[in-house]
Amino acid sequence: MEDTKTPGPMRRGASIIFIDPSCEVLLCLRDDKAGIPFPNCWDLFGGGVEPDETPQECIVREMKEELDLTIAEPRLYKITHFDDRIEYTFFQTASRDLVDRPQYEGKGKKWFSKAEIQSLPLEAIAFGFREILLEFFARRAWLSRSPT
Repeated sequence: MEDTKTPGPMRRGASIIFIDPSCEVLLCLRDDKAGIPFPNCWDLFGGGVEPDETPQECIVREMKEELDLTIAEPRLYKITHFDDRIEYTFFQTASRDLVDRPQYEGKGKKWFSKAEIQSLPLEAIAFGFREILLEFFARRAWLSRSPT
């Protein structure tokens, strides 16, 4: 018998680009554990949107969980439809000392310039975020008033 079930809604994720005054972005280094996607790769901070929350509520919750950081109004940069998910990418300006905050997920964090991101191998940045980051730099999105 043929399966006629309609697939459920696509998984949704929310991520955030923190950008500092020198135009560098903060990335987190994922854990190097068996069974997780993209182990030991650089990633944006964020996570999965729960069924009962908006993407903005998700990124606020995730930053509280991951960095014990309260963010009030992250700005939406872009909504990207990947094969496996819909990703809501936010951004917010941040000071350099954000790198010194305790981190409760992942094993490190570092500020990256556009040139550093361009020089990383494609597979060094998780979940397809390399292209989003390079576009973010090219468009200078942190200077824009409206999402793309």
